[in-house]
Amino acid sequence: MAGHGEIGRWFTAAREVRVGAHAYQFVLAAFDAGRVRAVAPPAFEAVEAVLGSYGAVDEFSRTQRSIGSAELLRDLRLGVSPAGEHRAWRRMAEFGFTPYAPLRLAVCTDAAGDRLAPEAVAALADAAGVAELPMLALEASGEGETELLLALPAESARGGLAAALAGSGEREEPGEREAEGAADVAATPSVIAGLSAAFDQLTRVPEAVRTARTAAEVARRRVPGRAEEGQAGAPAVIAAEDLTPAEWLLAANRARAGQEALTGFVAPLSEHPELRETLIVYLRSRLTVSSTAAQLLVHENTVRYRLRRIEELLGESLSDPLTLTNLCLSLYPEVSRQRHTDL
Repeated sequence: MAGHGEIGRWFTAAREVRVGAHAYQFVLAAFDAGRVRAVAPPAFEAVEAVLGSYGAVDEFSRTQRSIGSAELLRDLRLGVSPAGEHRAWRRMAEFGFTPYAPLRLAVCTDAAGDRLAPEAVAALADAAGVAELPMLALEASGEGETELLLALPAESARGGLAAALAGSGEREEPGEREAEGAADVAATPSVIAGLSAAFDQLTRVPEAVRTARTAAEVARRRVPGRAEEGQAGAPAVIAAEDLTPAEWLLAANRARAGQEALTGFVAPLSEHPELRETLIVYLRSRLTVSSTAAQLLVHENTVRYRLRRIEELLGESLSDPLTLTNLCLSLYPEVSRQRHTDL
Protein backbone atom coordinates (compact mmCIF):
# COMPACT_ATOMS: atom_id res chain seq x y z
CA MET A 1 0.00 0.00 0.00
CA ALA A 2 1.60 3.28 -1.10
CA GLY A 3 0.71 6.56 -2.84
CA HIS A 4 -2.08 9.13 -2.61
CA GLY A 5 -5.82 8.64 -2.52
CA GLU A 6 -9.14 9.90 -1.26
CA ILE A 7 -11.58 8.51 1.32
CA GLY A 8 -14.74 10.57 1.27
CA ARG A 9 -13.69 14.16 2.11
CA TRP A 10 -10.26 13.02 3.28
CA PHE A 11 -7.10 13.14 1.17
CA THR A 12 -4.60 10.45 2.07
CA ALA A 13 -0.96 9.48 1.60
CA ALA A 14 0.30 6.00 2.45
CA ARG A 15 3.64 4.24 2.60
CA GLU A 16 4.90 0.85 3.65
CA VAL A 17 7.94 0.93 5.94
CA ARG A 18 9.97 -2.27 6.37
CA VAL A 19 12.27 -2.89 9.32
CA GLY A 20 13.97 -6.23 9.10
CA ALA A 21 11.34 -8.92 8.61
CA HIS A 22 8.49 -6.65 9.73
CA ALA A 23 6.34 -4.42 7.53
CA TYR A 24 4.37 -1.42 8.79
CA GLN A 25 1.66 0.54 6.96
CA PHE A 26 1.41 4.29 7.67
CA VAL A 27 -1.36 6.58 6.42
CA LEU A 28 -1.69 10.36 6.72
CA ALA A 29 -5.07 12.00 6.14
CA ALA A 30 -6.28 15.61 5.96
CA PHE A 31 -9.01 17.71 4.33
CA ASP A 32 -6.37 19.70 2.41
CA ALA A 33 -4.75 17.75 -0.44
CA GLY A 34 -1.86 20.22 -0.70
CA ARG A 35 -1.05 19.86 2.98
CA VAL A 36 -0.99 16.05 2.67
CA ARG A 37 1.41 16.21 -0.28
CA ALA A 38 3.68 18.67 1.52
CA VAL A 39 3.75 16.96 4.92
CA ALA A 40 3.80 13.31 3.87
CA PRO A 41 7.40 12.95 2.57
CA PRO A 42 9.20 14.42 5.63
CA ALA A 43 6.75 12.70 7.98
CA PHE A 44 7.35 9.29 6.42
CA GLU A 45 11.11 9.88 6.43
CA ALA A 46 10.98 10.69 10.14
CA VAL A 47 8.96 7.53 10.80
CA GLU A 48 11.47 5.43 8.85
CA ALA A 49 14.35 6.96 10.83
CA VAL A 50 12.69 6.27 14.18
CA LEU A 51 11.75 2.72 13.28
CA GLY A 52 15.21 2.13 11.82
CA SER A 53 16.81 3.21 15.10
CA TYR A 54 14.41 1.02 17.05
CA GLY A 55 15.17 -1.88 14.72
CA ALA A 56 18.91 -1.43 15.23
CA VAL A 57 18.50 -1.46 19.02
CA ASP A 58 16.19 -4.46 18.82
CA GLU A 59 18.61 -6.30 16.55
CA PHE A 60 21.51 -5.59 18.96
CA SER A 61 19.43 -6.88 21.86
CA ARG A 62 18.51 -10.03 19.94
CA THR A 63 22.15 -10.59 18.98
CA GLN A 64 23.29 -10.28 22.59
CA ARG A 65 20.55 -12.66 23.70
CA SER A 66 21.50 -15.13 20.98
CA ILE A 67 25.14 -15.01 22.08
CA GLY A 68 24.13 -15.57 25.71
CA SER A 69 21.87 -18.46 24.70
CA ALA A 70 24.66 -20.14 22.75
CA GLU A 71 27.18 -19.68 25.58
CA LEU A 72 24.81 -21.22 28.13
CA LEU A 73 23.96 -24.20 25.94
CA ARG A 74 27.65 -24.70 25.12
CA ASP A 75 28.44 -24.82 28.85
CA LEU A 76 25.61 -27.31 29.44
CA ARG A 77 26.78 -29.45 26.53
CA LEU A 78 30.28 -29.66 28.00
CA GLY A 79 28.80 -30.82 31.30
CA VAL A 80 27.59 -29.26 34.53
CA SER A 81 28.62 -30.62 37.91
CA PRO A 82 25.93 -31.32 40.52
CA ALA A 83 27.35 -28.45 42.57
CA GLY A 84 26.94 -26.02 39.66
CA GLU A 85 23.44 -27.10 38.67
CA HIS A 86 21.59 -24.52 40.80
CA ARG A 87 23.54 -21.66 39.21
CA ALA A 88 22.91 -23.10 35.75
CA TRP A 89 19.17 -23.19 36.41
CA ARG A 90 19.28 -19.52 37.41
CA ARG A 91 20.86 -18.75 34.06
CA MET A 92 18.15 -20.83 32.35
CA ALA A 93 15.47 -18.73 34.10
CA GLU A 94 16.84 -15.62 32.35
CA PHE A 95 15.71 -17.17 29.06
CA GLY A 96 12.19 -17.98 30.25
CA PHE A 97 12.71 -21.53 31.53
CA THR A 98 11.12 -22.70 34.77
CA PRO A 99 13.89 -23.94 37.09
CA TYR A 100 13.94 -27.73 37.52
CA ALA A 101 11.08 -28.23 35.04
CA PRO A 102 11.75 -31.10 32.58
CA LEU A 103 13.60 -30.26 29.36
CA ARG A 104 14.27 -31.86 26.00
CA LEU A 105 17.25 -31.38 23.71
CA ALA A 106 16.77 -31.19 19.94
CA VAL A 107 19.24 -31.64 17.10
CA CYS A 108 18.17 -30.06 13.78
CA THR A 109 19.63 -30.46 10.29
CA ASP A 110 18.17 -30.51 6.81
CA ALA A 111 16.99 -33.80 5.29
CA ALA A 112 20.43 -34.46 3.80
CA GLY A 113 22.14 -34.06 7.18
CA ASP A 114 23.63 -30.66 6.31
CA ARG A 115 23.49 -27.51 8.41
CA LEU A 116 20.48 -25.24 8.21
CA ALA A 117 20.93 -21.96 6.37
CA PRO A 118 21.53 -18.93 8.65
CA GLU A 119 18.25 -17.44 7.42
CA ALA A 120 16.40 -20.59 8.50
CA VAL A 121 17.99 -20.47 11.96
CA ALA A 122 17.07 -16.79 12.38
CA ALA A 123 13.52 -17.47 11.20
CA LEU A 124 13.23 -20.36 13.66
CA ALA A 125 14.29 -18.09 16.52
CA ASP A 126 11.74 -15.47 15.42
CA ALA A 127 8.98 -18.08 15.18
CA ALA A 128 9.82 -19.38 18.66
CA GLY A 129 9.72 -15.82 19.99
CA VAL A 130 6.31 -15.17 18.45
CA ALA A 131 5.03 -18.40 20.01
CA GLU A 132 6.63 -17.41 23.35
CA LEU A 133 8.51 -20.71 23.37
CA PRO A 134 11.60 -20.58 25.63
CA MET A 135 14.57 -21.84 23.65
CA LEU A 136 18.34 -22.01 23.80
CA ALA A 137 20.11 -22.38 20.44
CA LEU A 138 23.67 -23.31 19.51
CA GLU A 139 25.21 -24.18 16.16
CA ALA A 140 27.74 -26.86 17.02
CA SER A 141 29.91 -29.43 15.29
CA GLY A 142 28.84 -32.97 16.02
CA GLU A 143 30.21 -36.18 14.53
CA GLY A 144 31.36 -34.75 11.21
CA GLU A 145 28.56 -32.26 10.65
CA THR A 146 27.31 -28.90 11.86
CA GLU A 147 23.99 -29.18 13.63
CA LEU A 148 21.61 -26.81 15.34
CA LEU A 149 21.26 -27.78 18.99
CA LEU A 150 18.18 -26.56 20.90
CA ALA A 151 17.00 -26.77 24.51
CA LEU A 152 13.22 -26.60 25.01
CA PRO A 153 10.65 -27.12 27.79
CA ALA A 154 9.66 -30.80 27.68
CA GLU A 155 5.91 -30.20 27.85
CA SER A 156 5.86 -28.10 24.68
CA ALA A 157 8.97 -29.39 22.92
CA ARG A 158 7.41 -31.63 20.29
CA GLY A 159 4.42 -29.47 19.29
CA GLY A 160 6.22 -26.18 19.87
CA LEU A 161 9.26 -27.16 17.81
CA ALA A 162 7.13 -28.50 14.96
CA ALA A 163 5.09 -25.27 14.93
CA ALA A 164 8.22 -23.09 15.08
CA LEU A 165 9.87 -25.02 12.25
CA ALA A 166 6.71 -24.73 10.16
CA GLY A 167 6.48 -21.03 11.01
CA SER A 168 10.10 -20.44 10.04
CA GLY A 169 9.34 -21.90 6.61
CA GLU A 170 6.58 -19.35 6.12
CA ARG A 171 8.91 -16.41 6.71
CA GLU A 172 10.22 -16.42 3.11
CA GLU A 173 9.44 -13.24 1.20
CA PRO A 174 6.40 -13.61 -1.09
CA GLY A 175 8.27 -11.88 -3.91
CA GLU A 176 11.16 -14.31 -3.64
CA ARG A 177 8.77 -17.25 -3.67
CA GLU A 178 7.06 -15.99 -6.84
CA ALA A 179 10.34 -15.19 -8.56
CA GLU A 180 11.87 -18.58 -7.88
CA GLY A 181 8.79 -20.45 -9.04
CA ALA A 182 6.97 -23.35 -7.48
CA ALA A 183 9.46 -25.96 -8.67
CA ASP A 184 12.41 -24.31 -6.94
CA VAL A 185 10.47 -23.81 -3.71
CA ALA A 186 9.45 -27.46 -3.68
CA ALA A 187 13.12 -28.46 -4.02
CA THR A 188 13.93 -26.99 -0.60
CA PRO A 189 14.74 -29.96 1.67
CA SER A 190 12.74 -30.64 4.81
CA VAL A 191 14.04 -29.92 8.28
CA ILE A 192 14.87 -32.96 10.40
CA ALA A 193 14.71 -32.68 14.19
CA GLY A 194 15.55 -35.35 16.74
CA LEU A 195 14.30 -34.93 20.32
CA SER A 196 15.85 -36.45 23.41
CA ALA A 197 13.82 -37.98 26.20
CA ALA A 198 12.65 -35.55 28.88
CA PHE A 199 15.02 -34.90 31.78
CA ASP A 200 15.17 -32.50 34.73
CA GLN A 201 18.84 -32.67 35.72
CA LEU A 202 21.21 -30.44 33.77
CA THR A 203 24.02 -32.89 34.45
CA ARG A 204 22.30 -35.13 31.85
CA VAL A 205 22.58 -32.64 28.97
CA PRO A 206 25.58 -34.38 27.28
CA GLU A 207 23.66 -37.69 27.31
CA ALA A 208 20.54 -35.94 25.98
CA VAL A 209 22.55 -34.47 23.09
CA ARG A 210 23.67 -37.96 22.05
CA THR A 211 20.08 -39.24 22.27
CA ALA A 212 18.72 -36.35 20.19
CA ARG A 213 21.45 -36.89 17.59
CA THR A 214 20.49 -40.57 17.32
CA ALA A 215 16.82 -39.61 16.87
CA ALA A 216 17.81 -37.15 14.12
CA GLU A 217 19.81 -39.87 12.35
CA VAL A 218 16.83 -42.20 12.44
CA ALA A 219 14.54 -39.41 11.19
CA ARG A 220 16.79 -38.94 8.16
CA ARG A 221 16.67 -42.67 7.44
CA ARG A 222 12.88 -42.63 7.66
CA VAL A 223 12.60 -40.05 4.90
CA PRO A 224 14.94 -41.55 2.28
CA GLY A 225 15.38 -39.66 -0.95
CA ARG A 226 13.34 -36.60 0.03
CA ALA A 227 16.14 -34.19 -0.74
CA GLU A 228 17.03 -35.96 -3.99
CA GLU A 229 13.37 -36.12 -5.08
CA GLY A 230 12.76 -32.44 -4.31
CA GLN A 231 10.05 -33.10 -1.72
CA ALA A 232 9.90 -30.41 0.93
CA GLY A 233 7.02 -31.66 3.08
CA ALA A 234 6.43 -30.83 6.71
CA PRO A 235 9.34 -30.77 9.17
CA ALA A 236 10.02 -34.24 10.58
CA VAL A 237 10.25 -34.18 14.38
CA ILE A 238 11.17 -37.57 15.86
CA ALA A 239 11.44 -38.12 19.62
CA ALA A 240 13.57 -40.74 21.34
CA GLU A 241 10.48 -42.65 22.44
CA ASP A 242 9.43 -43.00 18.78
CA LEU A 243 12.45 -45.13 17.94
CA THR A 244 12.10 -48.90 17.67
CA PRO A 245 14.61 -51.24 19.37
CA ALA A 246 16.00 -52.11 15.93
CA GLU A 247 16.57 -48.44 15.16
CA TRP A 248 18.38 -47.92 18.46
CA LEU A 249 20.63 -50.92 17.78
CA LEU A 250 21.42 -49.87 14.22
CA ALA A 251 22.05 -46.24 15.17
CA ALA A 252 24.49 -47.34 17.88
CA ASN A 253 26.25 -49.74 15.49
CA ARG A 254 28.65 -47.35 13.74
CA ALA A 255 31.73 -49.58 13.87
CA ARG A 256 32.96 -50.92 10.53
CA ALA A 257 33.00 -54.49 11.85
CA GLY A 258 29.36 -54.20 12.89
CA GLN A 259 28.32 -52.88 9.48
CA GLU A 260 30.20 -55.71 7.77
CA ALA A 261 28.43 -58.25 10.00
CA LEU A 262 25.05 -56.87 8.92
CA THR A 263 25.83 -56.91 5.22
CA GLY A 264 27.64 -60.23 5.47
CA PHE A 265 24.58 -62.04 6.83
CA VAL A 266 22.72 -61.53 3.54
CA ALA A 267 25.79 -61.57 1.28
CA PRO A 268 24.84 -64.96 -0.28
CA LEU A 269 21.85 -63.21 -1.88
CA SER A 270 23.93 -60.50 -3.56
CA GLU A 271 24.12 -62.46 -6.83
CA HIS A 272 20.40 -63.31 -6.76
CA PRO A 273 18.50 -59.98 -6.92
CA GLU A 274 15.12 -61.70 -7.41
CA LEU A 275 15.63 -63.69 -4.21
CA ARG A 276 16.69 -60.61 -2.28
CA GLU A 277 13.65 -58.70 -3.51
CA THR A 278 11.37 -61.62 -2.63
CA LEU A 279 12.81 -61.78 0.89
CA ILE A 280 12.35 -58.03 1.45
CA VAL A 281 8.73 -58.11 0.26
CA TYR A 282 8.10 -61.25 2.33
CA LEU A 283 9.37 -59.55 5.48
CA ARG A 284 7.36 -56.42 4.71
CA SER A 285 4.28 -58.58 4.17
CA ARG A 286 4.53 -60.08 7.67
CA LEU A 287 5.65 -63.46 6.28
CA THR A 288 2.49 -63.87 4.18
CA VAL A 289 3.08 -65.83 0.97
CA SER A 290 -0.14 -64.71 -0.75
CA SER A 291 0.57 -61.01 -0.15
CA THR A 292 4.17 -61.42 -1.31
CA ALA A 293 3.03 -63.14 -4.51
CA ALA A 294 0.45 -60.43 -5.20
CA GLN A 295 3.02 -57.66 -4.84
CA LEU A 296 5.59 -59.43 -7.00
CA LEU A 297 2.97 -60.49 -9.57
CA VAL A 298 4.05 -64.14 -9.42
CA HIS A 299 2.39 -67.41 -8.41
CA GLU A 300 2.41 -68.39 -4.73
CA ASN A 301 4.36 -71.54 -5.56
CA THR A 302 7.06 -69.35 -7.09
CA VAL A 303 7.35 -67.49 -3.80
CA ARG A 304 7.58 -70.76 -1.86
CA TYR A 305 10.29 -72.01 -4.20
CA ARG A 306 12.28 -68.79 -3.80
CA LEU A 307 11.97 -68.93 0.00
CA ARG A 308 13.39 -72.48 -0.02
CA ARG A 309 16.28 -71.28 -2.20
CA ILE A 310 16.91 -68.42 0.26
CA GLU A 311 17.08 -70.88 3.14
CA GLU A 312 19.55 -73.03 1.18
CA LEU A 313 21.81 -70.09 0.35
CA LEU A 314 21.75 -68.65 3.86
CA GLY A 315 21.91 -71.99 5.64
CA GLU A 316 19.18 -70.71 7.94
CA SER A 317 15.49 -71.46 8.47
CA LEU A 318 12.98 -68.68 7.84
CA SER A 319 10.84 -70.13 10.62
CA ASP A 320 13.56 -69.42 13.19
CA PRO A 321 12.79 -66.16 15.10
CA LEU A 322 16.51 -65.40 15.50
CA THR A 323 17.09 -65.77 11.77
CA LEU A 324 14.19 -63.42 11.07
CA THR A 325 15.57 -60.94 13.60
CA ASN A 326 18.99 -60.97 11.92
CA LEU A 327 17.44 -60.60 8.48
CA CYS A 328 15.30 -57.65 9.59
CA LEU A 329 18.36 -55.94 11.05
CA SER A 330 20.47 -56.62 7.98
CA LEU A 331 17.78 -55.41 5.58
CA TYR A 332 16.19 -52.83 7.88
CA PRO A 333 16.39 -49.78 5.54
CA GLU A 334 14.60 -51.68 2.77
CA VAL A 335 12.16 -53.54 5.02
CA SER A 336 11.12 -50.46 7.01
CA ARG A 337 11.02 -47.96 4.13
CA GLN A 338 7.42 -48.59 3.21
CA ARG A 339 6.31 -48.16 6.81
CA HIS A 340 7.85 -44.70 7.07
CA THR A 341 7.15 -43.22 3.64
CA ASP A 342 4.23 -41.24 5.05
CA LEU A 343 6.23 -39.68 7.90
